[in-house]
Amino acid sequence: FSYILKAVRDVTRAGFCPVIAHVERYENILEHPEQTDRLIDAGAYIQVNASHVLGAGGKKVKNVVHRLFKKGNVHFVASDAHNMSSRSPQIHRCAEYICEKYGEAMCRKVMIENPGKIISESIV
Repeated sequence: FSYILKAVRDVTRAGFCPVIAHVERYENILEHPEQTDRLIDAGAYIQVNASHVLGAGGKKVKNVVHRLFKKGNVHFVASDAHNMSSRSPQIHRCAEYICEKYGEAMCRKVMIENPGKIISESIV
């Protein structure tokens, strides 16, 4: 974790806005989800995988992802799709789930608004 935190600080100091991709895969975050607070405070944005929101990584991973959503510590949801068969994008299903569980405003924020801000270079 200290290596990731240092990298976030270094990248931020260099003028970039780091996005920590699939943060739910990091063992330290699985054991201590509150560590995302420190990453965010250091300037990082947090992305989780759509498949993990839906439970593909198992109960522990899904629980951590949902803890992060409840704290407001998820900025983006991405597919992490590699192909259409073994790792297909589940964005639509995930968006429906987020809308049901956390509301339309949260869904719009992590699926449309925040990604749009990256594209337009006016980061969240």
